[in-house]
Amino acid sequence: MDRQRLTEWLDDSTSESNKYSYTHRLLKEKPEQRALILDNLRKYIEQAHADAVRHLRRPAGISLDPLATPTFDPAEGYPEKLPDRTLKGYLGEVLAGLIAESFPFQS
Repeated sequence: MDRQRLTEWLDDSTSESNKYSYTHRLLKEKPEQRALILDNLRKYIEQAHADAVRHLRRPAGISLDPLATPTFDPAEGYPEKLPDRTLKGYLGEVLAGLIAESFPFQS
């Protein structure tokens, strides 16, 4: 995802402790900019789950269907049909990875 779009969506500020033993980064959403990031964020999340979808669709063995017509997609509804708690956890993990990739450590 484009770092410039993230900085348009999130205010980034850092502060150091008095003893300089740690740095704190605060990211605050600019709600008026949310619409600009949603499509890119949706694509990023789909890309993050692409391996799982491929794994679910990979055949477990030789098909015994003589017509070889797929009757169902084992990845249908993944991840959008998972429980809300799971989706929130996945969103948190994806956002944490995105932030780690996009906002480098500053010492």
